[in-house]
Amino acid sequence: MAIFQGTNANDVLIGGAEDDVLYGYRGQDSLSGGAGIDKLFGGEGVDTLNGDSGNDELFGEAGDDVLNGGTDNDKALGSEGNDTINGDAGDDELLGEAGNDNLSGGLGNDILYASTGEDLLNGNAGDDQLYGEANNDVLFGGADNDTLYGGDDQDQLNGNDGGDILYGERGDDILSGDTGADQLLGGENNDILSGGADDDRLFGEGGDDTLNGDAGQDQLSGGDGQDSLFGGEDDDRLFGEAGNDTLNGGTGTDLLNGAEGDDALNGDDGNDTLDGGLGSDRLAGGAGEDKLFGSEGDDSLQGGEGNDELQGETGNDTLAGEADNDKLFGNDGNDALNGDAGSDELYGAAGNDQLNGGAGDDRLFAGTEQDTLEGGEGNDQLYGETGDDQLSGGSGTDQLFASEGNDTLNGGAGTDQLYGEAGIDKLLGGAENDVIFAGGETDSLDGEDGNDQLYGEAGEDTLLGRSGNDRLDGGDGNDGLLGGAGNDRMVGSLGQDTLTGGTGNDRFIYNTGAKFSRTAIGVDTIRDFTHGKDKIVLDRTTFTALKSINQRRFVRTDQFAVVERDGLAAASKARIVYNATNGKLFYNANRGGAGFGSGGHFATLVSQPNLAATDFLIVT
Repeated sequence: MAIFQGTNANDVLIGGAEDDVLYGYRGQDSLSGGAGIDKLFGGEGVDTLNGDSGNDELFGEAGDDVLNGGTDNDKALGSEGNDTINGDAGDDELLGEAGNDNLSGGLGNDILYASTGEDLLNGNAGDDQLYGEANNDVLFGGADNDTLYGGDDQDQLNGNDGGDILYGERGDDILSGDTGADQLLGGENNDILSGGADDDRLFGEGGDDTLNGDAGQDQLSGGDGQDSLFGGEDDDRLFGEAGNDTLNGGTGTDLLNGAEGDDALNGDDGNDTLDGGLGSDRLAGGAGEDKLFGSEGDDSLQGGEGNDELQGETGNDTLAGEADNDKLFGNDGNDALNGDAGSDELYGAAGNDQLNGGAGDDRLFAGTEQDTLEGGEGNDQLYGETGDDQLSGGSGTDQLFASEGNDTLNGGAGTDQLYGEAGIDKLLGGAENDVIFAGGETDSLDGEDGNDQLYGEAGEDTLLGRSGNDRLDGGDGNDGLLGGAGNDRMVGSLGQDTLTGGTGNDRFIYNTGAKFSRTAIGVDTIRDFTHGKDKIVLDRTTFTALKSINQRRFVRTDQFAVVERDGLAAASKARIVYNATNGKLFYNANRGGAGFGSGGHFATLVSQPNLAATDFLIVT
């Protein structure tokens, strides 16, 4: 082994072919190891050390030194001063030590340590390991698959080409994967992570981090803190984790999960899936056909463009479908659902919910408690459920269906159909020509404006036609029918009904669809019959003994008679007999025989108005 020693001057030392040791001492020295396994010590001063061939060890010592490892596998230590260390070829180990150093691995699989100082590390080619250590360092992985560690303070890490792993560790770091399928871990503090091209995995870990997936199918996890995640291009997976995070999917079909905290999720372009997780979250699907899940907490969900599906899940949620044809599910909690534009489906489920279809032909379904449904514009279908619900059709030709509970249905503008069900329901027709059906209980039907049709069904119902030429049919039960303004048609049907025509030329119709039966036809009370204006309509299907001319009036005048006592009515040879004393109206089926035969008392006219044969219409 040869030993070469310099002086206090500026020396040039060249080793030779064997294993040499070179000492530069003081001065600005130039040391070249040559062939063999050499050790080079720069000493004091600004020195240049070249390992040349062989597995060499280079020590810059004091001064701003330049260390070049050369070929083969070298070790280079900068020591004090601002050093430049180049590994060149081979698998090298470079250590900057004190000072602001510049380390370059060169070819091969190198290990670079920054140590103290603000250092620049570049792995270049090969699968390299770079350690920033203390202070604010800049690390470049270079080509191939590198591993970078930022260390303390505020570091910048760039993986460059290859599938790299970047650890920010402590400090507010900036990590960039660049090309290749990279893994970036921010570590403690507030970091900025950018995946670059290809399929990357980004982990913010501690601190308030910013994660950018950029191109490729990336996975981003915010970790602790209030993080901002941007998926970028392609199909990405974003997880906010702990803290109040902001997630933006970017283009592509993305998956966003807020996890813990009050998060803001934006799917942006593409067919995205958003899950708010724990906390009160804000979800916006953006363009595309998206699926949004509020999960726990009081969440806000906006579908955006496209045919979206929104699930509020637990909590008191607000859902807005916005553009196109959406499906909204409130699920648990007291939710507010708004379909907005498009033909939407809204489901309240559990809780006291508010559903608004908005524009378009919508379908709204109440849930288990007391819900409010508003169809809005378009031809809508509204369905009550268990609970006392309020249904309003809005504009358009709507269909409203009550269910269990005591429901209130309002058709609103448009020609609507309203259906009562179980419970004591209140049904309001609205401004146009509506058709209203009561349910099985004691319901209230109000046609409001327009020429309406009201059907009482079972129960003791109240039917109010109001303005327009309305048709009122009490159905089963003892019903109250009030025509209101207009020329109304009123059918008591089964039960002891009370009929009030109101203003206009009204018709009181008797037709059970079968032969006269006292049980089927009942005894109705007509409260405001006006002689010469109103008509009592008798159908020959029920009043089989009647004959008519041109299906309009009695064939003979003796088919109708007016008497003073009920007994005279039974003895009369007329088929229809009116007791002007008490207002009772009889059907005398056996015409003069004992009693009324199969006929009997079927109506009472209040205030005993004048009644003549011309006040009747006989129809078939």
